[in-house]
Amino acid sequence: YTLNYRLGSVSLILAQREPSFAYLLRHTNYRPREVQRIARMAVETCSRKIGRPIDDVLKGIGGITVNGRHLRDAVSEYTKKATDDLITEAMRRFPKLEDIFAAIKGLPVPFTTEDISSRLPESIPISHAMEILWESEMIGIEVTCKKTEHIGNFKHLLPSRNYKRDINKASKEFIRWYFFEYNCDGEVTELTEQYKGNEKLDVRLIFHPRIFESISANVSTKWPYGI
Repeated sequence: YTLNYRLGSVSLILAQREPSFAYLLRHTNYRPREVQRIARMAVETCSRKIGRPIDDVLKGIGGITVNGRHLRDAVSEYTKKATDDLITEAMRRFPKLEDIFAAIKGLPVPFTTEDISSRLPESIPISHAMEILWESEMIGIEVTCKKTEHIGNFKHLLPSRNYKRDINKASKEFIRWYFFEYNCDGEVTELTEQYKGNEKLDVRLIFHPRIFESISANVSTKWPYGI
């Protein structure tokens, strides 16, 4: 697929225009099969909505392109099914996940450990809930610098593969680092405490973007979350 070349940009409400491939990628765990599946679904969505054969869309006959709306619809459909499958599979390993998932629905993003703890049933320790959500690839860690003058130093100290840079409509730059179970080594509690130990960093938690719709996340529109 030539998705990253033939798609335009996805417009996010009250946010900047995000390159389509970046939008697609952050709704995955960086697995090639996920990218291929969403790309195929976007092509199928375009084909269905304009009433043209899939081969015509793939070849771009007559100037056909898969636009941002087609991609958004494909990502929405894919992430809903992927989250349902994820929960079903994870509940076989973690029976308490159903109660945890119900407790954190609608949680504002980003959030803290205390925000999760305040919603959990007393029978579920916060450490256990955090472990389950992390290993189920549902939550991640967002690290930002409290002051812009510290960004340069941390670009050298924190892993480049977790680095993300966004610029909004007002040309304001946002620099963040995102850590998920699939893109770093370590457990969520130890990583959180490690970065919280640095007074120059602000450390919070986020949901993985692919579960936003299923969990009814109350998401800020300042910037796209995840990497």
